[in-house]
Amino acid sequence: TGAQMLSYTGNAGTASQSGNTITWNIGNLDATVAYAYYYIDVQVEYPAATFPNGTIVNNQYTLNADICQQQVTHNSNQTCIQVTEVVANQSAFFRKYIYLTNRVPGCDGYYRVAFYNNGNTPLSAFNIDDVVPAGITVNSVMVSGGTAGNMLDLYADGNLILSNVIGNTTHNFTSPPSTLQLQMNGTLPINSWVNMYIYFTVDNNPTGTQIENCASFNGLSNALTLNDACVTMVVNEGEPIPCLVKDICSPAESYEPGDIVRFRLRVQNIGSADLIGASLQDVLHSNFTYIGNESYYVANHYNPPCSSGTLPSGASPWNGVTTNHSGNNLSWNLPLVESDCQLFYVASCGYYGAWALPYHYIEFDAMVDTFAMPGVTINNYEISGGNLSSTVTSNNVNVLVVASFGQEVEKLVSVDGGVNYASSATAAPGSTARYRLNYRNTSNVPVSEIKMADLL
Repeated sequence: TGAQMLSYTGNAGTASQSGNTITWNIGNLDATVAYAYYYIDVQVEYPAATFPNGTIVNNQYTLNADICQQQVTHNSNQTCIQVTEVVANQSAFFRKYIYLTNRVPGCDGYYRVAFYNNGNTPLSAFNIDDVVPAGITVNSVMVSGGTAGNMLDLYADGNLILSNVIGNTTHNFTSPPSTLQLQMNGTLPINSWVNMYIYFTVDNNPTGTQIENCASFNGLSNALTLNDACVTMVVNEGEPIPCLVKDICSPAESYEPGDIVRFRLRVQNIGSADLIGASLQDVLHSNFTYIGNESYYVANHYNPPCSSGTLPSGASPWNGVTTNHSGNNLSWNLPLVESDCQLFYVASCGYYGAWALPYHYIEFDAMVDTFAMPGVTINNYEISGGNLSSTVTSNNVNVLVVASFGQEVEKLVSVDGGVNYASSATAAPGSTARYRLNYRNTSNVPVSEIKMADLL
């Protein structure tokens, strides 16, 4: 008694309080809705005068309903709350992350310095200091998380470059800084973030050079001490990194013998060196017969429409691709595929690829073989050779071949002792006719226990 419902949220019904009972009226529930799920979240206040420290509050709810014209009741589990005095606890999440796929001289990346108030009390003004290490050149900085109550200032080499930031703001440098200081002015509420993003280019360091960057927290008047947030990277040697994706143009749920499947191969170079002298190999399963009708093009989208006699809108020819096919063993020799690691920070070799880089495509047709076995046929392709250090394999594509049933029967006759057979013949009275029964399984599944009957 004495607790008060302040508010509620849910996906059905209404809630009200009478005395110390909260009633949730859901209404009629439709039994035809599969996996129906209804909930309500209720915010309740326990006044300190009625619930002093140490009070134990137990609570449960009871479901009352009519089901099939019968009254039913069900009690929930019981929750337990102990009223205690809240002790202020200053705490924070403080980390630094690096975003850089190619840790190679000349490539661009960025650091994220992340600060999150995960304590139970707001934080007053504090500073975050970052000393730029040797081996990188800072190009710009973005700060975010400022509000009217906790505006942000940014200093570079002791000079104020961003003031009273609300939301997020970026500063581009004409002269690279050696020190950065982010000042949070005001009060940072509980569960609030402040971030600093430091965009940089890797200098011309020898391979194997270790570059460590640390950010430090100065709590000023806050009673909070945090370890430095550090991250280390090792400078690598430039190399191509092929990103391969295989898919099917306008894929069907299943295919029958004789259907045409148009495969598409996609290549990107997300590395830090040009891809030179490499080749693709695609060994088609015996369930397919290579047809051809190839096309080669470059596009700026991860999934443009497939070519149908003409290149997709906005695409350009991919010149220099040559073939070296032998039956179902397909091979393409690729021209140079350039790299440009300054167009992206982190490259993803998934379905979407690296959107800032060009996408290179090869398409071709294959026919589902007449005697392709039913089931799922898996296919992929590889890239190797040239200046690649190892073979890279694409994703798998699955082609479901369904059973196709059919049969042919034929009866032939011979009047010359079986030397020649035909569908008809002329025989003299008293001569001998020799018959042949032919059966052909035209389906792509085996047939057993064949029985043939001839009623002469």
